[in-house]
Amino acid sequence: MDKALDFTHLKKIIKISIKLFEPLKNYFLSPYSVIPLLSQVLGLNTPLLGTGSSPYSIFSIAIDLRGKKSLLKEVFEIPFSQKRIIVDEIYDAIAPFLLGEENNYIHFLVTTRYKGYNKSKIKERLEIIKEFLSIFPRNNVGDFAHIAHSGYEEDLNRENAFIRNLSQKEAWFRDSYPIVNELVLRNKRFEIKGWIILVANSTAQLLRDKELRKRKIFQAVKLANGLGARIVGMGGGNSFFC
Repeated sequence: MDKALDFTHLKKIIKISIKLFEPLKNYFLSPYSVIPLLSQVLGLNTPLLGTGSSPYSIFSIAIDLRGKKSLLKEVFEIPFSQKRIIVDEIYDAIAPFLLGEENNYIHFLVTTRYKGYNKSKIKERLEIIKEFLSIFPRNNVGDFAHIAHSGYEEDLNRENAFIRNLSQKEAWFRDSYPIVNELVLRNKRFEIKGWIILVANSTAQLLRDKELRKRKIFQAVKLANGLGARIVGMGGGNSFFC
């Protein structure tokens, strides 16, 4: 997101994404399902091969995308750097959207990563992203969610390089949202669908601050419920923090 907050590329990607994926909305377990597919459509990631049956491979929906070549052509006209930024924005907005915490999320952005940016513009940007996220059903059910946390602060710095340069680093760790990976486990007899929900804090941070760990763990559990997980398990320190 640059200082000018140009909305042209964002609006184009959201418009194209809705046209591509809304007819397939019941195919997806959650909004997280579409992130790998969107990344492949935009040319950010190489399509997953294998049998082509993975729900996270563009080949699994190739038949449904036939006749939409003009839309696919449009996305390749957008600069690679902009596509990467926008996909990350969409992904980051999913958790606060599912939690119903859009206003808190906007405050989080303008006080940390986008400090000094126009709040009304960031709100407008999030409203555009919500148009896409709102197409997905909210009554799906997954088999499980597993809640964990980072071991070390350096792990988070490595995965989120921008943290190193934040002037409000502590505020980011205090108010950040969970990191979610969706997965499907299969064999010839059964299929299990669920999510790994990672609290974006290190073990030391959670040990030091009772209120922080209580709020972050309950937030992760609430997100698991919003995703539709039948069973919620905990790993790392989360299991004995509670």
